[in-house]
Amino acid sequence: MRYEPCILGAILLIPSCAPSVPQQVQRFNSEGVALLRQQEYAAAQQRFHEAVKLDPDDALSLYNLASAAHQNGDLALAEQNYRNSLRRRPDYAPCRHGLALLLFQSDRGEEARGLVLSWLRERPELADAHAEYGWLLREEGDLPAAQDQLQKALEMDPHCVRALIELGIVYETYDYPERARSLYQRALRADPGQPEALLRLTGLKRQPRGGDSSG
Repeated sequence: MRYEPCILGAILLIPSCAPSVPQQVQRFNSEGVALLRQQEYAAAQQRFHEAVKLDPDDALSLYNLASAAHQNGDLALAEQNYRNSLRRRPDYAPCRHGLALLLFQSDRGEEARGLVLSWLRERPELADAHAEYGWLLREEGDLPAAQDQLQKALEMDPHCVRALIELGIVYETYDYPERARSLYQRALRADPGQPEALLRLTGLKRQPRGGDSSG
């Protein structure tokens, strides 16, 4: 008897080899993040756009698209997608910070303040909400109040990345580089590859090491 290949079996195997939508979304996001780290903002934005087309309700993809557009100077698209992401995941701290930063940078400080304070009123139990208020106070120049909020956030969650970074910036302003370095290192242990912490730690490494001033 002549051997006939099992065509049906081969056909049934094909779909199992194709990546699922979540896998494709993850791949586009991973490629986009790698491009962001290389400062290839337009290419990263395109990868995240592909991820959003595949799953328009994925809060991470929407945030990533907003972040790339923000860094690429497309502020209208960035704001739209920050807000879209927050509608799906209201307590997503990096997205809250991205939108607040965009508003602040666009001379819409009162809107930024409203965004931060409304989150703090709604979720006072969240360390991230207190950290975001600490960021706002620092941007407004009230360093003692910012420090109080950031320390409160870290009492609530010692691994709160935004609080660690912001308190590090406060200590840099006070000329306590070793304290700042320690906080950036802690932020990177909590979130390896965090770009702001990496950038600031790299800047400190270029400075001569020495003890912090007393005070």
